[in-house]
Amino acid sequence: MGGIGTVSASGTAPLNLSASKSDTAVSITGSITEPKSKAWWNGGVVTVRSDGVSEVGKYIDFHTVKDSEDDYNYRLTAGAGTLAGSGSFSTSTSITAGTSLHATGALTVGTTATIGSYITMSNSNPYVKFVDTAYSNATYYVQGYEGKLAFGPTFANAIQMDTNGDVTMKASSTLTPRTNNTGTIGTSSMKWNAMYATTFVGALSGNATTATTATQLSKNTRMDYGWDGLNYFNISGTAGTAVKANNTPTTAWWHILRFNHANNAGYYTDLAVPFNDTSLYYKRVANGALQNGGWIKVLDTLNYASTLDSRYFTESESNARFVYVSGDTMTGKLTMGASAQSGMT
Repeated sequence: MGGIGTVSASGTAPLNLSASKSDTAVSITGSITEPKSKAWWNGGVVTVRSDGVSEVGKYIDFHTVKDSEDDYNYRLTAGAGTLAGSGSFSTSTSITAGTSLHATGALTVGTTATIGSYITMSNSNPYVKFVDTAYSNATYYVQGYEGKLAFGPTFANAIQMDTNGDVTMKASSTLTPRTNNTGTIGTSSMKWNAMYATTFVGALSGNATTATTATQLSKNTRMDYGWDGLNYFNISGTAGTAVKANNTPTTAWWHILRFNHANNAGYYTDLAVPFNDTSLYYKRVANGALQNGGWIKVLDTLNYASTLDSRYFTESESNARFVYVSGDTMTGKLTMGASAQSGMT
């Protein structure tokens, strides 16, 4: 230290020091420039104040190679209420966020991530990946894809929900309870409006409390060849005889009861019951072709008089014209032709 006189740093540097020597003692005096209000980027030195606070600028750069010429290998950037990293972030323990956690790249959590409100991921088809290390590393995803939220081992095999809340499952999916004969779909006060199914396997049961419409046939205009079932609907203004179509004998209102068969070639019969008339009609289709030329009127006790033509006799007309085989009595003169007389014995 013998050669030291007085040393001072530049007035613009963060260290403004002076050193002096007196005999064997050296004294250093001066000040350190720190970031401060209205001058946070003043080129000052980061220190730890007595209140435990260190003031830094907007960026913190990390260098993993001592002789690298890169500006940084990883950068932390502060924003208005945010802290962003230039790459991925990983932890072997837990992440706790008071409000939101925003990641534009991959976010890898070793054990637990505790989020106060939500996670925001901005990317094309963003997803959260779950790996179950206790079960052969089974992998599952929660993924945003093509406007849908998907949950499953892959998107193709996932349960998908669109922005309307509609849920779809992959082909051949099975929805089962954890324990046999347990659980319900809906409640006695919160019922589903309708349920569509190709095939019900097993018995359907209920009572007036739990299944108030169990004995009612729901209205259904379905017209698919190969659908094996019974359906009905009300329709008007569609007079016609086309096959694989919902039509009626006239343009008036009709109840239609359809008997369908499982044969995909097209086998069904429509029974038409009028709203404001008395005559029933049916239309039969076999092998996709109309049978009997169209709608066939059913003869009954109310319409037979108006339906029968000159080829037929009513009961009174028949009684007046014909003799019973036995037990009938004739009055008046009987006139017979020669040919008839020759055959009498």
